[in-house]
Amino acid sequence: MYLQMMVEHHRQALELLRPAAERSRRKEIRSLAAAARRDETGELRQITSRLTAWSKPTTLGGHTPEHASHGAGPATGAKEIKALEQADKASFETVFLNLFIGHQHGAVEMSQREIKEGADPATKAYAKQVVLSTTGEIRQMLKLLNG
Repeated sequence: MYLQMMVEHHRQALELLRPAAERSRRKEIRSLAAAARRDETGELRQITSRLTAWSKPTTLGGHTPEHASHGAGPATGAKEIKALEQADKASFETVFLNLFIGHQHGAVEMSQREIKEGADPATKAYAKQVVLSTTGEIRQMLKLLNG
């Protein structure tokens, strides 16, 4: 279930990153968004390939309350995407960074739970990599937010 949740997470991330790459005024944020889009796209391909090879569904088939226990936190939904798209020039970068930091924190939470409770060694290794890379990305965004 972790990998299916990460598929949804990466799809949501790509929705957040698209306007950031296009609308950010600061080069550092545009660069971060472009790099994150490449990473998210690659990870999405990797996960869906693994699930397909295992003959497993690539999506959860709808969100249900029991998934909240997996540490996913609130999803980035249409409301958040709309707020980002409607943000004016002056507030866009702050809105983006705050939304994406929260979104990525959800990936860290899900991955930490997988590391602790997961059974498949390859999936746990992937989760460890997610924690490392995403934590670094969050630190970078916090610096951009405060700088």
